[in-house]
Amino acid sequence: MAEAPSHYVECLPFECYVLRSFMDTRECVELAARIAQLADGAMPPWRTIATTQDHPLIAVSHNANQTRRSRACERACGLKACTGACGAHVGVLTECPKDIFDLAQRCAQQINDTIGGTPLPPFRPTHFWALLYGQQGRQNAMAPHLDRPVGWTLSVCVGGDATCTVGCPPAKGSLYAEYNVEKAKPGQSAETGTQVVLRAGDAMLFEGHSVFHSVDSTSANQGVNLAEALGAPATAHENDDGGGDVWKPTRLALLFRDQRADE
Repeated sequence: MAEAPSHYVECLPFECYVLRSFMDTRECVELAARIAQLADGAMPPWRTIATTQDHPLIAVSHNANQTRRSRACERACGLKACTGACGAHVGVLTECPKDIFDLAQRCAQQINDTIGGTPLPPFRPTHFWALLYGQQGRQNAMAPHLDRPVGWTLSVCVGGDATCTVGCPPAKGSLYAEYNVEKAKPGQSAETGTQVVLRAGDAMLFEGHSVFHSVDSTSANQGVNLAEALGAPATAHENDDGGGDVWKPTRLALLFRDQRADE
């Protein structure tokens, strides 16, 4: 059997595109260190906060359309009412990390160049989040949802593996069941859900406001030592019953979205 090329795109249903091996291990490690540097400026105690939060941590974020510094929740999820699990602590940059935004544009362009056919709209990201996942509780996953209507979403996996599902709506009565459903692409159901594993160096481009997506689980990737690259080693915690848990980072993902003029 012929080996797959090092860079190739998998076309999933509902116009979801997975670019394999956009970055190699060295590039992932260097990018993780760069994100740690940005997080140190955006939210200095982020390593401690990450160990105690029951949700993936937004360690770094930037809205290119906003110049004021605010640590208020940007409502990336769109919910009008939430528990504040992720919004309680948000690392916010006042200056645009141009190198990070340039990387996103290169990645999206490589996807566009590879898939052929009718070109996708130019991807010009205006929103950026760095999400750090851990191994405890809800730190390890993200429920099925739609994003705010901000156009295309690019997810770049810097470290760790993530088992994701696209095209499967949330269950009735769940947290995101009623949010933005009028924007959803038709035909999505439990039967149409497609599971995909994103590994360190992979990226996925899709319309996050209209394609249901979730992170079902994450796990450490043997090629990228996230704890070492981030300077965020495993941390032990004592429980009320005298037992102990050990927190460690399992995945670092960069999310980019482009704000469309008509939304």
